[in-house]
Amino acid sequence: MGGGPPIRAGDGGIAAQGHEIASHGYGHRLVYDLTPEQFREDVRRSKAVLEAAAGVQVLGYRAPSYSVVERSLWALDVLIEEGYSYDASVFPIHHDRYGIPTRRGHVHVLTRPAGSSSRRPRPPSGTAG
Repeated sequence: MGGGPPIRAGDGGIAAQGHEIASHGYGHRLVYDLTPEQFREDVRRSKAVLEAAAGVQVLGYRAPSYSVVERSLWALDVLIEEGYSYDASVFPIHHDRYGIPTRRGHVHVLTRPAGSSSRRPRPPSGTAG
């Protein structure tokens, strides 16, 4: 798990200190480079490892390099199906590698075919968020 502080819940790890534990994926691969099945395996594995280590439920996800874009919006359905309550992967700007400029830049509920979840987009730099 790298050189950072332990995430365990019961012994003073960051989860025990009240910090939220959320997923950034297991393999740190760009979502739009994965198939839905590969993405599902990745987020499922990450969630299981983090929950086992921290002893708390993992509810949030943020894709590597904000790689949930128009062509990978299917990932939001996978996250809902895998038990994630919110996603912070959509950056509401235009960029050559990420971003969906037409998306809202504030917290909101998004309804997808798989259900609903909260969107917590990162606001563009220099704005209140």
